Amino acid sequence: MMSEAIVSHPQTGNSPRFGNDLAYIVGMPTGGYSNTWEAEETLHFPGTEQPVVRFMWNVGHTLRPNGEILEGNPPMPDTYIPLTRENFRTYHQILLEAALSELDTDNGAVTSKVSH
Repeated sequence: MMSEAIVSHPQTGNSPRFGNDLAYIVGMPTGGYSNTWEAEETLHFPGTEQPVVRFMWNVGHTLRPNGEILEGNPPMPDTYIPLTRENFRTYHQILLEAALSELDTDNGAVTSKVSH
């Protein structure tokens, strides 16, 4: 984690820790999902091993720091930067530069920029 900034994108899974103004989030909202409390069950046709359906049971909730349920309710980024066809090769670089830029404007703690 970079001081007061965090780079966020759909694959990071950082939602439970943020959303209560502890970090500056750039990128896209995470999925708002936690698979920590799940169990799977596969049902089969009677007398066979042929699967019919597989269930995933949610047996708990992950709570955000403000007490809200996380699932389907991710914290929104402070700076929304979508992943697009045009930027998919440089997306993480763009996120890092946006986070470093926020640190520079916030308190001047970071002065170096990421080189391309």
